[in-house]
Amino acid sequence: MSVRTKILVAFLLSLVASSLLVAQEKPLASTPPMGWNSWNKLGCNVSEDLIRQMADAMVKSGMKDAGYQYTVIDDCWQVDAMRAPTSCPMPSIFLRGSSRHLGVVDILDLQDGVGGYAGPGHWNDPDMLEVGNGGMTTDEYRAHFSRWSILSAPLIAGNDLRDMKPEIHDILTNKEVIAVNPDPLGREGRRVLKDGDLEVWAKPMQDGSRTVVLLNRAVTEKEIGFSWENLGYPSHLSAGVRDLWQAIQFLPERPTDSPRCVVWRHSAIFNSPSNHSRWRNHG
Repeated sequence: MSVRTKILVAFLLSLVASSLLVAQEKPLASTPPMGWNSWNKLGCNVSEDLIRQMADAMVKSGMKDAGYQYTVIDDCWQVDAMRAPTSCPMPSIFLRGSSRHLGVVDILDLQDGVGGYAGPGHWNDPDMLEVGNGGMTTDEYRAHFSRWSILSAPLIAGNDLRDMKPEIHDILTNKEVIAVNPDPLGREGRRVLKDGDLEVWAKPMQDGSRTVVLLNRAVTEKEIGFSWENLGYPSHLSAGVRDLWQAIQFLPERPTDSPRCVVWRHSAIFNSPSNHSRWRNHG
């Protein structure tokens, strides 16, 4: 081997090593994954054509622009070789061979207290989203999505992306609510207050603000309140509040105020209190 060849080889090896080091600086799943999973809607009725249709719908519906990246083929992907697929591998496909089915409320209870195990590269997974699959009201779907977002859980849709009602599309693509999920601080939200069927969940954000879910599990509307201390803020704080679902900004609460909201049955309100802004009420 000539000296020139040795230098070229060494240079190429150096480039490869450098690129690997750069790749390792950002861990896999540095933020919770977002995508669509076949199981909730299709079960074992999977085929290459159906998966391609869903992948196309993810793009056309605007879900890709909202952050959804993966098309996940769940159980039964191996049956009949995916109904005789082509020899060309499908792009952006992640194969997964397991599924779990629990009620979303039960799952939420199981998530309480496990936030210490979550963070960049290792997120707690309470299973796929059921938004748009029937059996829940729009308020319940919104509450469901709120909980998954504040938990920094993988946002993996499981509905038929080809035929979404406008309200389902709006829930799954709400950029303000989605933005809470991958916050760079990487902290999972936790339950900070529970009073029977009424709960307050809070998540610290990188900029020092908090996001808060007010959850009403009761069968009638209820008023839910919290103190600044519940969120880890000092009691003398004056902070603004933003309703992320309605995109309404409110004046800062006075230090003596305890923020309170009326929450409809089986519903949730997603708020973002912050002492970094001076918001006005446009509602």
